[in-house]
Amino acid sequence: MQRILTIPPHIEAQYELYAAFTKKPVETVLVNALTNVAGISPETRHVIVAPDDLARIEHAFGDVPVSTGAHLADRVVSLAGLKIGEIALDPFTPGQWAQIAQRAERLDQTPAQYCAQIVKQMSMLFFDHLV
Repeated sequence: MQRILTIPPHIEAQYELYAAFTKKPVETVLVNALTNVAGISPETRHVIVAPDDLARIEHAFGDVPVSTGAHLADRVVSLAGLKIGEIALDPFTPGQWAQIAQRAERLDQTPAQYCAQIVKQMSMLFFDHLV
C-alpha cells in the first residue's frame, strides 16, 4: 500500500532539523520514525515519553539508558519490587509503602535500609533460638 501524507510544517521542520543533525535524508528519518511504531496496533494503549521525562527515568535508573519498552518495564519491575530471598512482598498497599517510607525517613534511612533492618530483626526472632 502506498499513501501520500501531508506533514504539518512545524513537524516537517523538526524532522528536517533532525535529518540535518544526523546527516541522513529526511525521508530516511521519517521512515525510521514510522518503523519504530509500526508494531504498535492503533487500538492498543501506548505511552510516548518526552525527552526530559526519559532523562529523569534514566537518572532514576542510575543513568542507565533505556533502549526499548521491554527494557523500561524490566527496570521498573526490578526497582519497584521488594523481595526477601525469593519471597516477593507484593501484598503491601500503596498506603503501607508510604508508611514504610515515612518511618524510614524518621530514622534517616532509605526504605530499603529500613526493610533490611526489619528482615534482620525477623530472622533473629525466628532463628536465633535454633542456634
